[in-house]
Amino acid sequence: GETIRVDTDVVLVREHFKLDHCDYNYMSPVIIPRGYTKKFIDGEVTYEQQIADIETAFRNVSDTSDVVVAEGTGHCGVGRIVNVN
Repeated sequence: GETIRVDTDVVLVREHFKLDHCDYNYMSPVIIPRGYTKKFIDGEVTYEQQIADIETAFRNVSDTSDVVVAEGTGHCGVGRIVNVN
């Protein structure tokens, strides 16, 4: 199978609440691993692409769910650097 990177909170919530109808990719549309903020600052990652990914994910999850919980980054400083805090 395909290897995907998702936030650990997403794994916990999806498995605990048996949210099999939600795709991991849509539950964790923007991952900020080591080096991500540098890529953003260098222009390799754009604000527009992040927002497009978040909006697509939100639409997909909300279309199949009664409630959507949206979480930000684990650290507000990181979210601020990439303009999605």
